[in-house]
Amino acid sequence: RARVDDEASAALAARQERLRTLTAGIGEQQRLNTVFARAARELVQGRLKVVQRAHAGPRTVYGADARIQTGTPRRGVERRG
Repeated sequence: RARVDDEASAALAARQERLRTLTAGIGEQQRLNTVFARAARELVQGRLKVVQRAHAGPRTVYGADARIQTGTPRRGVERRG
């Protein structure tokens, strides 16, 4: 009976170690997927900004975040009285 318990315990320990290894691998894959998705999103957004600027024309007004502002372009310097 003791030998059966030892074998079952060893098999359980081996399964638990395999599960820990697989779980760590899944976590690492999720981390890499997140990094890849973020890099791809930044690349696409950068490309879109280049295309927007190319099609926007010379009188386009850009905001502080480099996005094209809608409405009438500003003329000259705005002065506050």
